[in-house]
Amino acid sequence: MSLRVDEVSNEAGTGPVVLTGQEAAKAWANVDGLGTPSIRSSLNASSITDTATGRQSVNLTTAMSTTTDMMATPAGTLQVGVNSNGVLCNVENNGSDPSWTVSSIPIATQSDLTTLFDVPYFGVSVLGDLA
Repeated sequence: MSLRVDEVSNEAGTGPVVLTGQEAAKAWANVDGLGTPSIRSSLNASSITDTATGRQSVNLTTAMSTTTDMMATPAGTLQVGVNSNGVLCNVENNGSDPSWTVSSIPIATQSDLTTLFDVPYFGVSVLGDLA
């Protein structure tokens, strides 16, 4: 038996099906982190908050069920000529930064363990269960 379709949509036929139990990314965002950060494209990411140089929080449209069983994987790239050592893009939760919550993931972009700076491209994907 096979199922062949061109499109799967929600019950109303107006949007995509929401993944709830499947093991797939429940959210992702492609972000321009320079100046006023903006989301280029995304799934389940409603906005981005600029908290400081090199620090942003990606805000989710639909919250995750818990922070215990969720995983966020950030990645970034540098502007040419900024630093030849590459970029460290990590999820923050050290008390001085926005808290990791079920609906907001704080991201830091830095060239080493101490120097934070804005980067033109970074992304984050989130795995786990939606609320």
